[in-house]
Amino acid sequence: MAAVCRELDKRDQKSRVQQALKGIVSQDARDFATRFVALQDSRQAADYDAAEVFLISTVLDKLQDAEDAFAAFDRIPPDEQADILALMMVKARS
Repeated sequence: MAAVCRELDKRDQKSRVQQALKGIVSQDARDFATRFVALQDSRQAADYDAAEVFLISTVLDKLQDAEDAFAAFDRIPPDEQADILALMMVKARS
């Protein structure tokens, strides 16, 4: 999922994701992708970096980011949502 989201946020029309979506990625899809990757990075830090400290204010900000990500995904047109979800479920060929 993160790999697809990283490619969604690129402006490179040659990426596998961009080609599958015919180079048309809505701003809401980009917003979702950006937040998804940032939230996953934070989760990785929380799970695996014993030195990482999260303040309550930071956690509340991350929760708001998650809500904003869900809201952005809900605003993505249904056909684009379906394409993105399909790309997340299929492993790219090497």
